[in-house]
Amino acid sequence: MDQNLRTLLHEQATNPDFAPVDLDAITRTGDRRVRRRRGVTVLGGLVALAVVAVVALWVARPGDVGTIDPAGPYAEARVSWSEGSVIHYGDTVVDVGRPVEAFVHTDAGFVVVSGLGVWSVDGDRVTRVGTTVRKPGGVRLVADHDDGLAAWVEERDGGTTLAVLDQHTGETTRIGAGVLQPAAVDGGTAYWITESGAMAGDLATGETRVVPAADRGTVLAAEDGVLVSNPGDPTGPFVSRPGQDDVPLVPDAGAGVAALAPDADWVAIIGENRRPEVFDTRTGDRVPIDVDAELGSAYGWLDADTVLVVAGGEQPSDTLEVLACAVPSGTCEPVTQIGTVADLNSDRLLPWGMPAYETVDAGTGD
Repeated sequence: MDQNLRTLLHEQATNPDFAPVDLDAITRTGDRRVRRRRGVTVLGGLVALAVVAVVALWVARPGDVGTIDPAGPYAEARVSWSEGSVIHYGDTVVDVGRPVEAFVHTDAGFVVVSGLGVWSVDGDRVTRVGTTVRKPGGVRLVADHDDGLAAWVEERDGGTTLAVLDQHTGETTRIGAGVLQPAAVDGGTAYWITESGAMAGDLATGETRVVPAADRGTVLAAEDGVLVSNPGDPTGPFVSRPGQDDVPLVPDAGAGVAALAPDADWVAIIGENRRPEVFDTRTGDRVPIDVDAELGSAYGWLDADTVLVVAGGEQPSDTLEVLACAVPSGTCEPVTQIGTVADLNSDRLLPWGMPAYETVDAGTGD
């Protein structure tokens, strides 16, 4: 690719998928084309080039979804990415048998979108578990890693609903109506976007409610009842906890995707930032991350106190690394070199649940 890393990271902020949801634009019909500059896909390409010393090839078998051991082979958080039809999970390579267009990782395996089919990869089998739709915002998956849950938008009874798969049991729960995009899954609560704003639903009872801050933006992430939302105005994103005042965050520029640490004490923000942006969710204070590189972005968590960062230079020939950075000390250790900026490839994705589409049609969703 002839784009440099500066351009690629800059495009994150101008990506409509990373910006707060424009409900008017989403629901408007016509032939307007919506540009989808996939900043998350860019990060997926960076990590996808990671080289592992020992690779164990595992081929999943087609079959039915069964009960999964909660302490199964995928419970550990590792660096994972997809490349073509395979998913790299640490030193294991899983052959899904079909092109991976978007995927998420849970403690029971992976959930993959290929075409419009949704597939569960549970450690023994690859099983089709549903069908999603390509809305103007594109297809998307969200997941709760620790509870083995993944969610997507599904057509049903002439409209759209949120489908939530429990990979531990193989059961799918459907909730909500007029769903435009999934936002997050947090244990027994799912979040999604409708024309009215952000909604939440109890997966056990089916009861739904408006997210209190829905009029201020959209939910970016949820963990243990902690929400990160983005109002889409100069006030910037904020963290909310039940019964407590909102905590504002001040990233360098914009906020389109958030990744909460497993205990929700920290959050990584991905926007137009060129440096890793991590914040204390209780105080809003920025956590300094010591990255000795011109550019970098924090994109996920290995554990409650270790954030993953992709870092490198601005030129196509510059080397890029995946770093594991301790929080709150900010000290980083290299995990692996992952090639150069020129090695980026759009078929290599991080487990953000987003595909590599460049454009979608706002009128037809094709």
